[in-house]
Amino acid sequence: MNAVNKLLLNETTESAVIAEVKRHHPLFKRLTYQATEMIFQRGVIARLKSAQILFREGTQDLMVYIILCGKIIVRSNDQGILCIAGPGESVGEESFLVINHKYR
Repeated sequence: MNAVNKLLLNETTESAVIAEVKRHHPLFKRLTYQATEMIFQRGVIARLKSAQILFREGTQDLMVYIILCGKIIVRSNDQGILCIAGPGESVGEESFLVINHKYR
């Protein structure tokens, strides 16, 4: 399989995962189709390397992150690992829904 075919396969897989998230994730279940589409049109896909830090404890971030593939480990300086989120799961909802929330 050449690089172009791999890229198309990855984009197709990514699209399928996004479609599943739109249909089944609790954040979108009560939204209209139009509202969900507007959110996803404004969103961006972030591709992280292994061990890359998405955000640090104590920072203010107004984003919700939905994991499409791989996993995210959420750690606290005081409590260690809080959770491990995988495909279809999300992190960051608290800061998105609560004004002036900082990760602790």
